Amino acid sequence: MQPRSVQQARLKSHAHKAFVLIAMKKRLVLGILVVLLLLVLPVALHAFKYQQLRAPSLRAFNALLATQKLHLLCEQGMNWPNFSLQERCEVRHKKGALWFVIEQDVRFYPTFAQAELNIQAQAALAPLQPALSAQGHWRVNTLSQNLIYSFKNNELNAYLKAETPVILQPVQLSGQMQLQPPFAWQMAFSSALGQIEQLGQSLSAKEISLSLSGFQQEGLVQLERLRVRIAQLQARQFEASLVLHDLHWQQLNQQEGQSFHSYNQVQFADLRYQEPRVTLGLEATNLAFYLNSTASLRKLKSNWRSVQRALAQGGSLVIERAQSRLNYEDLSADPLSLSTEIKAHGRFDLSPTAFNDFEKNWPFKLDIKLALALSPSLLNGEQGELMQDFVEQGWLHHKDGMLETELYYTKGLLLANERLITTQAYLPKR
Repeated sequence: MQPRSVQQARLKSHAHKAFVLIAMKKRLVLGILVVLLLLVLPVALHAFKYQQLRAPSLRAFNALLATQKLHLLCEQGMNWPNFSLQERCEVRHKKGALWFVIEQDVRFYPTFAQAELNIQAQAALAPLQPALSAQGHWRVNTLSQNLIYSFKNNELNAYLKAETPVILQPVQLSGQMQLQPPFAWQMAFSSALGQIEQLGQSLSAKEISLSLSGFQQEGLVQLERLRVRIAQLQARQFEASLVLHDLHWQQLNQQEGQSFHSYNQVQFADLRYQEPRVTLGLEATNLAFYLNSTASLRKLKSNWRSVQRALAQGGSLVIERAQSRLNYEDLSADPLSLSTEIKAHGRFDLSPTAFNDFEKNWPFKLDIKLALALSPSLLNGEQGELMQDFVEQGWLHHKDGMLETELYYTKGLLLANERLITTQAYLPKR
């Protein structure tokens, strides 16, 4: 039989081990709870943050849609155990017609939220069979408050109406947007082919790509940069057709107070307009120009009255460079055929005038100074006699192997090389 002291020691040892084991289990459970809390709390906070960002983001998106007279309205249901949200949105025209239905499943994670969504066009927009639809996804980082998205639509080969076939190959749309002021955004769009035909008319475009970026200010969308490329654009209306190849267009915009400035550069390889007896073509065209307006264009609307109001406040168009080759052929009763290089630079200035008097006064508020150079080959052919008369009048003169002129238009009067074309002269100050 063991001494009593030994038994007590063993009991104390067992009790100590049990206490240590219980303490370790408590620490393990507490550690697991802490880990779970560290994982779950950010997710819950992220879901809460998403709801906070959702309202201003919807306002910003609706500001963009409002330019097209559309409105977005959403309803949602939150599943907290799964940290997911199911949302259904409708895009309607201001008159009430339903255009799109958007359904998405949002999942929340410790540092971001992401969603898969489906967009379905409704009959009010386009009664296509099969219906136009698109699938996409987006991700929001709540730390940087940055939204990244991408979409792709299904391929369409359908009929808009009984005799209106529509072909639309998949469109890729992607971009990103800051979810806090000034709501800077970028967007890219591309498609291999779009085509529509109706009653002797057709419009098609191949290899289209578009990228643009900007921000929002005072609830209005501001476009800062634009890039457009179209490999081929073709339009036909009965016996007339227009074909444009390899179009590149770049635009940079800046708003300074109440003044708007826009720099544009346009290039295309070939443009051809054709009727049964008339052909007009432009080749290797390169155009660069500045547009300056003293009116704020933030609230400019897509109607002629709004444009007139902006023009009445004055502005200028500066042609930095214009270069092309013109080919023209008319096989009607008075045939004419000509081909010439064209080079030009200059500016158009429109002085401010009262809005109510704009329509009748704008020709007297416009000043033009334009340097123009043409090929001397114009002195030959059917138009040769007329062009020779222009040379003899001094309206054209030979310089550097070209026929050149400086055109002035001011107060309704036109001059060429400081020689009168109209009945009165007004020489602008130099």
